[in-house]
Amino acid sequence: MKRTTYILIGLFVAGLCVLVGGMFMIFCLGRPYISNQLNLQGEQITKEVPACRVVWLTQTRLYTPERNVWLANSLLEVQPSKEGKNLFSCSKKVNDYLKMTVMGDTLKILLDYSLDQLPQEFKKSKFMGMNIGDMRLDMTQDVECIINDINSQKIGFKHLEKDSLSIDTSNSIVVDSCDFAALQVIRSGGNVDFQSGTINNLYLNLGMMGNWSVNVEKCHIGTEYLTAHYANVQLQKGECERMIWIPEKNDSKLNVSLTGKACVTVME
Repeated sequence: MKRTTYILIGLFVAGLCVLVGGMFMIFCLGRPYISNQLNLQGEQITKEVPACRVVWLTQTRLYTPERNVWLANSLLEVQPSKEGKNLFSCSKKVNDYLKMTVMGDTLKILLDYSLDQLPQEFKKSKFMGMNIGDMRLDMTQDVECIINDINSQKIGFKHLEKDSLSIDTSNSIVVDSCDFAALQVIRSGGNVDFQSGTINNLYLNLGMMGNWSVNVEKCHIGTEYLTAHYANVQLQKGECERMIWIPEKNDSKLNVSLTGKACVTVME
């Protein structure tokens, strides 16, 4: 075979790899790879926010038939307040677009960015990114529920000690070095990772969440309360002391794979 033929074959294979790689990125990320990105990161500011029982973070719609703005991955870190009041931290640029409203016992934090406010260089972009950076919530014991509907914003809980907390989010959750008498995951659009700490009672709605993992060496769970219409669960050795199934309907089913010694009790 001639050298020219080898070169042509090599170029064809290289082009095919680039094409497949691009399609793979679109498939995995759910959006085309683009370089134009609006950066709202920068110097952080911290401000006191009103006392409340529920903190709800959400955003305005960043999609039209002509334009799709996706938010780059960011983190909301939730930790205990050391000053006896709720504190919220974010970048100065993001703070310019935040609206906070108290509705009964709920504090609504709205990322209100209108597509009409886009800088001129992004006006004609059909696809673009927006990097809002990380946020932090230092919360008091009065807060009982965290709701997060900001796209692609993972929540990390650290060093919390609470009687009870409920989590409702469209993204992933990480629980690290926390002690809860009761923790409820109402919804999680991504994975839930229990890294370390103690959870006496853990309530999981399997029909409203992705996978979850437990570091059995560092995280101790007393009782897991699982609810769903249909679910498959693999119980790790040492994951919890007891598991209770709460079916949503009469025909609900739970398939459990046991990896260690266990006692199964059927209740009427």
